[in-house]
Amino acid sequence: MPRALLLVVLSAALTAADPYTKHPLGSTPAPYGYLQHLPPKMAKGKHYPLVFFLHGLGELGDSSTQLDAVAKNGPFRHLAKNDAIAKRIDQEGAILIGPQGIKADKWWQTPKLIQTLDHVCQTLPVDPDRVYVTGLSMGGGGTWALITAKAPMIAAAIPVCPAAKAGKVDPIKDLPIWAHHAIGDGVVKFPENTQGWFDALLAARGAKPAGGVLNGYTRNDQPQFASLLASGWAWQSGTSPTPATASTLMLTVYPDQSHDSWGRAYSNPIVWDWLFAQKRR
Repeated sequence: MPRALLLVVLSAALTAADPYTKHPLGSTPAPYGYLQHLPPKMAKGKHYPLVFFLHGLGELGDSSTQLDAVAKNGPFRHLAKNDAIAKRIDQEGAILIGPQGIKADKWWQTPKLIQTLDHVCQTLPVDPDRVYVTGLSMGGGGTWALITAKAPMIAAAIPVCPAAKAGKVDPIKDLPIWAHHAIGDGVVKFPENTQGWFDALLAARGAKPAGGVLNGYTRNDQPQFASLLASGWAWQSGTSPTPATASTLMLTVYPDQSHDSWGRAYSNPIVWDWLFAQKRR
């Protein structure tokens, strides 16, 4: 077999077996090691959307030899399964980056997240108008922190059961955000976390429903979805918007006590369609 053909075959086999490359701490100037997935076909001079994914507390590690833990949940898990969501990510030509938080730090460190995001955007052909941030649990909290700190460069965010009390929302009050959380989550409490952020965001956008974010919500055994429309904050049954109810501030509330909102959020193709449709304003 000619050498060039052999290299192509070996490259294809590697790609099929491992949908991401590992960039351990110390191998780049970034203060976190990370997993990286690139589009299957990249053209010189073209720029691609970036999905910057932040894992949860259980996936903390040494950011070097334990990077595979980042793929336990979230979009990297879909890539490993090569399922419909993985195909949607590749169809969009998205770059996917998943840093690993350092166990000794105990939590995401915002300055390190900023430096890692900046490093990726400076060294890869990232479309500056399509930088997306998402994360689950601790990573959802990291999502709020990162988008608040880097709001001018972010196109959209998806915090999933985010572990973070509400902070300053003025920098992100116009940013497209779609959060997901179970109303009875026993690990990261909805009222103390997501509800606080959305109450503040609604107020910042000039929408102040009498009961806050839960105004109009009917707790039952079905998921509920809310969106900020011209007519105000509106709830409906289901997990996702229709074309008429999609907006730049949305919330999906699951009716149970599960902490695992990420399995439902990241496996929903409408979530990815919405995310990839957003561009920096």
